[in-house]
Amino acid sequence: MGRDRGPAWCHPAGSATPLWPLAGECATAQPLVTVHVAQQQGLSFSNMTVDLRRSRAELETLEAEISQWSVDGPANLNQWMHKLYALIGDVLDPNAALAIRLASVRNQSAVNAKRMLLEIIESLRWEVDRRMPTTDPFSGSTIDSELWVHVQGLIAAADWEKVAREAAVFVEDKLRQWAKVSSSVTGSVNVFKAAIGSNGFVLPKAAQSSEQQGWQQLATGFALALRNPSGHQINHRSDAERYALGVLGMASLLLTEVRHEYGDPPTP
Repeated sequence: MGRDRGPAWCHPAGSATPLWPLAGECATAQPLVTVHVAQQQGLSFSNMTVDLRRSRAELETLEAEISQWSVDGPANLNQWMHKLYALIGDVLDPNAALAIRLASVRNQSAVNAKRMLLEIIESLRWEVDRRMPTTDPFSGSTIDSELWVHVQGLIAAADWEKVAREAAVFVEDKLRQWAKVSSSVTGSVNVFKAAIGSNGFVLPKAAQSSEQQGWQQLATGFALALRNPSGHQINHRSDAERYALGVLGMASLLLTEVRHEYGDPPTP
């Protein structure tokens, strides 16, 4: 009769330390698929087009899931492992050093396995980042960092309607928080007017009044043209991606200028 291994870790006979499931006495680790064999089967990893932004977002998701694991591991461990192995194959190749290390994780104790997995994720994230185009206009280095964290999952999922809406809402919330706009002030336009101007953030501080008025009008225009309509549907548009990224760029510009003039976090 086979041993009941439970949903995740297995306990070999005579061992009090739980091991990674399917390891040692519990089973044989799954073999790696070499690039040579994959190419014989008609697959070409070297010519594969990889969405690096999406890969990075998926890595963040896998890393977040590890923190939720109990000492016994997750019930869907094999599926989780497959996702990480697939990402390694996409970004590098199925026989890369990280893939070999991933296979060896199965022979580790539960504690060591989790530690090694976090290290593998960090190494793969470094590989993803170094492959990112240096001219990529949309990343954590070109978009306001907090805003990017807020929307990067939506961008990876190509949910352009939510990208536009969440970017606009994020700016309004940040301006209200930073400028300490009273909760009695309602309506997006009123929030932007209170936050950007003589009673809040004057942009730029040392500029002529005409330039300062321009930034105030830009903020008000953002609220009028983008914040309110962004709650409406745009997925029916053939240029939904271009529209959403335009909203994202404008949102980042406003946040960047406020941080530049008033520090981080900004104080009026």
